[in-house]
Amino acid sequence: MTQNQIVKLVDSYAAANAQAKIAAEAADAAKSKLLALGDGSYLGTAHKVVVSTSIPVRFDSASFREQHPALWEEFKRQGDPVTSARIHGR
Repeated sequence: MTQNQIVKLVDSYAAANAQAKIAAEAADAAKSKLLALGDGSYLGTAHKVVVSTSIPVRFDSASFREQHPALWEEFKRQGDPVTSARIHGR
């Protein structure tokens, strides 16, 4: 890939990322308004949104690690590699 193609690719990625942030902010604002309506089913012209409340159950790994360090070490495993691309202003 030429340097000119890389520059265009980086600029394209940065522009698309900026648009995605704007879209995410708009979606978050609409979601907040829907959540404020409370639990229920809300119909649009082509979509339906169901708002429901639940209480998740989570494993407290910090407490487990503190109370059972040997077991923590035994069951700890390395995760899969993750590749990321971050945008930095120049």
